[in-house]
Amino acid sequence: MKKNVLVLGSGGREHAMVWSFK
Repeated sequence: MKKNVLVLGSGGREHAMVWSFK
């Protein structure tokens, strides 16, 4: 989940979803 937060902070919500799936 921490990684997802980092992605969100970077401004990549779509990427966050991909990270969650991975």
